[in-house]
Amino acid sequence: MDACTIIAKNYLAHARTLAASYVEHHPDATFYVLIIDDVEGFIDPASEPFELVAPADLDIPSFERMAVIYDVMELSTAVKPWLLRWLLARSAEGALYLDPDMRLYLPLDNVFDAVREHKLVLSPHNIEPMPRDGKRPNEQDILIAGVYNLGFIGIGSGEFADMLLDWWGERLERDCINDPERGFFVDQRWIDLVPSLTDSFHLLRDAGFNVAYWNLATRPVSFREGQWWVKDDVPLRLFHFSGYDANRPASLSKHQNRIQLDELPELRTLCDGYGEELRANGVNEVAKLPYTYATTASGIQLNNAMRRIHRDLFTSDFEESVFEPEGERAFIAALNEPAEVGGNFGVTRYLSALYDRRPDLQNAYPNLGADASGFLDWVNLFGRREVPIPPALLPGDVFSREPGTPVTEFDPVGPLGVNVAGYLQSELGVGEVARQAIEALDIAGVPTLPVSIPAPLSRQGHHFNHIRPYAESYPVNLMCVNADMLPDFVGRAGSAFFHRRYSIGWWWWEVSKFPERWMDAFAHVDEVWAGSQFVADALAAVSPVPVVHVPTPVTKPVVGPVSRAELGLPEGFLFLFMYDFNSVFARKNPLGTLEAFLRAFPEDDAGPQLVLKSINAEHHPVDHERLKRAAAGHAHVHLVDRYVTPSEKNGFVAASDCYVSLHRSEGFGFGMAEAMLLGKPVIATGYSGNMDFMTGANSYPVDFAMAPIGPGADPYPAEAEWAEPDLEHAAQLMRDVVANREEAARRGAKAAEDVARTNSSAAAGAVMAQRVKAAHAGLKLPKSQPAGAAALERAGAAEALLRGGSRPAGNGRLGKVRQVPRKGVLRAMRPHTAHQRQLDDQLTTGLRNAADELVYLRGRHEELLQRHIESQAAVLLELRRVNDRLGRLEAARLDDRLVSTDARIDDLAQQVNALRAGATLSGDAGDPDTVASEATGPYPSAPQEPWSEPYNEAHAAFVARELEDADLAETLRSGGALPERFGRGFDERVVEFPWVGSQQLSGRVLDAGSALNHAHVLQRLRPRMDDLHVVTLEPEPESFPKLHISYLYADLRDLPMRDGSYDHAVSISTFEHIGLDNAYYGSDVAKASDPQAECVRALTEVRRVLTPGGSLYLTVPIGKGERFEWVRTLTPDELDELIAGFGSADATVRYFRHDGGWRTASREEVADARYRDHFSSGPPGPDRVVAAEAVACVHLLKRG
Repeated sequence: MDACTIIAKNYLAHARTLAASYVEHHPDATFYVLIIDDVEGFIDPASEPFELVAPADLDIPSFERMAVIYDVMELSTAVKPWLLRWLLARSAEGALYLDPDMRLYLPLDNVFDAVREHKLVLSPHNIEPMPRDGKRPNEQDILIAGVYNLGFIGIGSGEFADMLLDWWGERLERDCINDPERGFFVDQRWIDLVPSLTDSFHLLRDAGFNVAYWNLATRPVSFREGQWWVKDDVPLRLFHFSGYDANRPASLSKHQNRIQLDELPELRTLCDGYGEELRANGVNEVAKLPYTYATTASGIQLNNAMRRIHRDLFTSDFEESVFEPEGERAFIAALNEPAEVGGNFGVTRYLSALYDRRPDLQNAYPNLGADASGFLDWVNLFGRREVPIPPALLPGDVFSREPGTPVTEFDPVGPLGVNVAGYLQSELGVGEVARQAIEALDIAGVPTLPVSIPAPLSRQGHHFNHIRPYAESYPVNLMCVNADMLPDFVGRAGSAFFHRRYSIGWWWWEVSKFPERWMDAFAHVDEVWAGSQFVADALAAVSPVPVVHVPTPVTKPVVGPVSRAELGLPEGFLFLFMYDFNSVFARKNPLGTLEAFLRAFPEDDAGPQLVLKSINAEHHPVDHERLKRAAAGHAHVHLVDRYVTPSEKNGFVAASDCYVSLHRSEGFGFGMAEAMLLGKPVIATGYSGNMDFMTGANSYPVDFAMAPIGPGADPYPAEAEWAEPDLEHAAQLMRDVVANREEAARRGAKAAEDVARTNSSAAAGAVMAQRVKAAHAGLKLPKSQPAGAAALERAGAAEALLRGGSRPAGNGRLGKVRQVPRKGVLRAMRPHTAHQRQLDDQLTTGLRNAADELVYLRGRHEELLQRHIESQAAVLLELRRVNDRLGRLEAARLDDRLVSTDARIDDLAQQVNALRAGATLSGDAGDPDTVASEATGPYPSAPQEPWSEPYNEAHAAFVARELEDADLAETLRSGGALPERFGRGFDERVVEFPWVGSQQLSGRVLDAGSALNHAHVLQRLRPRMDDLHVVTLEPEPESFPKLHISYLYADLRDLPMRDGSYDHAVSISTFEHIGLDNAYYGSDVAKASDPQAECVRALTEVRRVLTPGGSLYLTVPIGKGERFEWVRTLTPDELDELIAGFGSADATVRYFRHDGGWRTASREEVADARYRDHFSSGPPGPDRVVAAEAVACVHLLKRG
C-alpha cells in the first residue's frame, strides 16, 4: 500500500529518512512527499528516495490564501485531505499518511489489512492510562490535543472516504489553526468527531505502532535478538520521534519532561541511531532552507497576528495575493484600518491584534481608548524593534516618517534626572556598580531615583533606599544590569518602565568575544555604557547602538578598627584574594593563585599566609572540592567561604599586606581597585579591565599568554580566548613584595593616588552627567493627544448634533400627502420640543464644562506628578547623605565604643560569675532547660502542655527572638551546630522558621502553604520581600492586608499563576499533607492512592512558577515514613524522590532531630525518627517531642 507525508523543504532530512525506511520494508510500494513550498533550485527530485508531489498537483482552490492564513505547521496539516484524495485516486486499496518524523522498523501489513477491511484506521495517543506523576504531557494535554494522533491515518477508497475528505477539507480550509484555548489544534481535533459519523472504523491498539513520548511511560523499548521490542514481547513497528532534535541527543522531545534518555540506555541507542540517519540525510543543511510563504512580496515577515487578520478577511471580498506588490499594498492597507477599539485614537487593526496577544501590554495599557497614546508610544519606541513591526505598519508619527521630514510638535520630556536600576541590595560587583553610579551622579548634581531589583543567587546584604520599577520617574533610565539578565529585568519592570524613555544599559563582559545569543538585549537599550576600555572594545565590535566608555567610580572603603583575630585571619605577611564562585571559577582562577603562592612559599613555616575568601561555594561543590584538595596539607593556606558584612569585607582588605588576582579575564576588577585605594600592593594578571587603572609603576602586573577558553566555562564562548597568567612570574612577584616591602609600600601609595584621580566618583560623575544631559536634550517624544482633547472634540460633535436636530427623511412620492398630518403632529409636540431644547442646551453645556475640567485636571496632575518625582529624588538623596554621615560617624566613634563596650562586658562577666557562684552555694544550679545565647540571652524550653495558651505565647516569643538573632542565622546558614538543648519541648517550627529566615528572601515570594502567616513572623520577614503571595486552601483566621500580602485560595497541585512569577518560594511543613485527608484545612478533595505522586505534582507546579535561578525553601518531617489520616513523614529515600521530581536543580539538605532539644543531625540519624500525632497520641513523653521528631530543610535552586 502506498503512503505519503507532508513537509516544507527544511524538513527534507526527516522525509528522506521516513521514505527510505518505508520502502525498505515495502519495496513494492511508492512513498510520496508533498512539499508545500517551492523546491526549484533546492533539490533534485530524481535523486530523492520518494516521489515528489507539488501543491499544484492537488487542485486546492484556495491554496495561496491558506499559505497566508496558516503558519508552516498549520499549512502542512491543512492540505492533508487533498493529498489523501489525490493518493486514493492512484490506489484502489487505500492510502496511509505518516508524519515525517516517524520511522518504520517492521512492515505494516496488519495496518494495511485493517484499512482494507474498515476503510478508516486511527491511532489513539494512548491505549493505557497515563501516569499521574506531575510530568508532561498529562491527560489534560491529550484532551487539548485530541484523542487520536493524526501523525497517522489510514483510509480506504469508497463513498465514506469521499464524504470524510470533503467534510474534513471544508473545515481545514479555514479552521486548521493552533489555538487550544478556543478548542482548535490544527487538523487533529476535528477527527475526534469522525467516529460518530461512520459505522465502521478501526482503532489501532497495537502497542508497537506509533510509539512516542506521550505513551513511552507504558511502552518501554528494548533491543534483543537483532530486533526492537515494546513491553518485552511486542515488536516495534513504527516510532514517532515527535519533538526530537538530532543536535540535542540527550533529549527525547522538547514537548515532554517525563522520559530521560540518560536513564534509558536502550531508548537512547534507538534515538541516537535515528539522529545519525537525520544527519546523514542533511538535517543541518536543509534546516537553513527558506520557507516560501514566510514573507510578503517586499519581504515583510508574516507573523501570526497578520495571518489571523488575513483569516478574518477570508470570508470577505479580499482576493489580492500578498505575494504580489499590488496585493501586498492592499493587505497593508487592511492591516492599517482603524481597530474596533481604539481606532479613533490611531490604533490599527494590526496593532490591536498584537495587543490581544500580549498580556503584558494589556496590563500596562488596560483601555485602548484612554491608554491609546501610551500604547502607541510603546509601539514606536520599543515594539518596532521588539516584535519587530515593519515601518509600513507603524502609526504615523516621527518614527515612521521618511528621513528629513520635518517634525515640529513634541511633548515635553520631563525634568532632568536618571532612574538608576540595578541590584542595589546585593553583594555582587554589578550591584556595587549601581551603588557607585548613584554616588557619582549625586556628586555631579544629577537627580537620581534608585530602582532596586533582587539579584539571583546572592544575599541581599546592603540596605539601600529605593523605588520600584513601576513608580513614576525620570525620562532617562540607567540599567546596571548585564545583557544576559536584561530580558529578565525587562519582564519584571514591565513595558511602562521604558515607556517614552531613553534607556542606557551599563554592561559588563569579561572576554573579548560577545555571545551572539545575547544580541537581542540590544533591542532594549538606546545606548550602552562600558566600565572599562576592555569591555567597551568587546561591545563596540557588535553593538548596533552607541557604546560609551564611562570610568567606573570606586570609593575608598570605610574601615573601622578591627583586628585580624576578630576577623578570623592569621598573623604574618598576608596575601588575600576575594571572589564569588558564581562568577565562573575558571575565570577567577583561585587555583592559579594558590599554585603561585605555593611555588613562592612551599614550606608552611615560611611566614607568609594566603587567604582565599569566597562566597557561594555551596552552589559549586565540585569546584569547591577541587580547591580544598589543592589546599589540603598546607597550614599557611586558609579557605574562608561565607558572607560577611560590607564593613567586615573592607576589614579583610585593610588587614591584608598584598592583594593577588591571577584572573584569566576581568571586566573591571573592583577587588583590585579597592585594595589599591587602601594603598595595598596588588599583584594581578596584566590583562583585561584592570589595566584601566594598573600600571607597572603603581602595581605588579603579571605576564601572561593568550589561550583558548575551551568548554565548561559558560557563559563564555569556548572558541574565544583569555589570558593564562605566568604562575612562575607571579610567584617571583610575591617573593619580591615580601622581600622589598618599602618598594611595595611606594607602589601602594602611588596606586591610591592614581585610582583616586582616574576613578573617583567625581571624575566618573562628570562623564555620566555629560551623557545623561545629552540624552535628555536629544529625547524627542512624539506629540500625544492631550487628555481632555478627545473629550472636547466629542463634546463639540455632540453639541453640533443636538443643535442641528433631527432631519426628516426625503419626501418621496408621498411627501405632499404626508405634510398635512405631519404639521398637526408637530403643533401638538411643540411644548415637548421646547422642553427638549432646554435639556439639549444643558447637556451640551455640561459636556463642554466636563471636558474643560478634565483638561485642567490633567494639567494639574502633570504638575503634581513632576513635583512628586522631584521630591522623591530629594528625599532619597537626603537619606543617602544621612546614611553616609552615620557610617562615617560610626567608624569614627567605633574605637571609643569598643573600649567602653569591653569594659562593660568585663563588668557584666564579673556580675554573672558572682551570680553563678551564689546560685551554686544556695544549691540551685539553674534551669537545665535554659540555653544560653550570647546574642540574645537565654532560649527557654517550652511549657509542658503543647498548644496551650502559655505554650503558644512562649512559642511566638521564641520564634520572634530567634528571627532577630544574627548569630543563629549565620549558624544555620553555614551549617553549624545549634546550641545544646535548643528549643526543648517546642515543635519543629522553632527550627524551620529561623532556617528559612537565614536564607535569601527578596523580590517576589510565594508562601506555599501559609506557614508564614503569623504576625510575629511576618513583622520580621515581610520587609525583606518586594511582594508576598500566600497560597492556602481556605481563608486564614487572620490576614494581614496592611502588610501588602495577597492571599490566593488554591491547591498547590494546580497553581493559578503564570510561569516564572516568583523569585523565591517557601513551603514549611506543607507537603506532608498533600494527597491525604485535608478536610481540617478546608479541602474536600478525596485522599489520593499515591500521596507521593501528588507531592511530585505539586513540586512541579511550584518549580513552574519560579524564575530561572529562583529558590524553593522546603521543610518536611523526616523519619520512618509513618502515615496518619492527615499527615505523613517522609523517609530519606522519599525525600530524594521528591527532590528528583523537582527537576534540574542544585539541592542542599539539612537535617535536624529533637533529642532533649533540637540539634543538627545526619541522614542516618533521622531515618528512624517518629511522629507524634497530636490528634490520636497521648501527651508528650520524657523526650518532650511535640510533633515531628526530625525535620529536613531543603534548598532547591532552579536551574534555567
